[in-house]
Amino acid sequence: MIKHTCDAFYSYFMMLIHPFKTHEVLRQHRMAMRESSTVVPFPPSDDKYNLIQLKREEVICFSWIMEIISAIYTIMSINLGISALNFINTGSSFNSWIAFQLYYSGQITNITITLFFVVLFPVTAWVYIKVWEMIVVFFMKLFEYDELDELGAIDVVTSTLSANILLLIPLFGSVLAKLYQILLFFAGLKSNLGMNTQQSILVLMAPIFLLVVTILFLIGYVILMFTAM
Repeated sequence: MIKHTCDAFYSYFMMLIHPFKTHEVLRQHRMAMRESSTVVPFPPSDDKYNLIQLKREEVICFSWIMEIISAIYTIMSINLGISALNFINTGSSFNSWIAFQLYYSGQITNITITLFFVVLFPVTAWVYIKVWEMIVVFFMKLFEYDELDELGAIDVVTSTLSANILLLIPLFGSVLAKLYQILLFFAGLKSNLGMNTQQSILVLMAPIFLLVVTILFLIGYVILMFTAM
């Protein structure tokens, strides 16, 4: 059990530092399964990275740990800020005391929101994976991909959560994780599913298209309501 967990985290980490190569390995394994009538053992014999197939639950658990550590960073920085401001305001005027109380209340709210998102992370991560899987599968059908290749959608989407390792970097970790998540997605679409650059970019821009279509639909609905009055 411990060895499997270590191997799983190793594969999770390798997704971060070698996204294109690791996705090539996953694609090769999937293609070997297609061409063989029997189950092909994983990892393949030519896999120098010694990867193992990750499950959704494993990726979510590893990413949750990173989120918890990031939340600890946030709470510690907020506490340091409150302590520093409290020290500065010692013996200050009543207005300064009121300003400190407002700042304190705001930071307590930030801590509450941070803890709320940490507790709900497994749910939000699962929803994120399922929604993006449906989007990727939709585009694979649109691009006329084979049905078996839809299994790659799971690997592509779950691999993007390995960007949460960057949350361990103080201050800028959250921004870096979001940006690197896009790169991991792009690497998966190209190296795992075999999409070209234009197709990969189109998939990544799908939420923007959906948002624009939703806004246009709402605007059209409001216009129809006013014209019907």
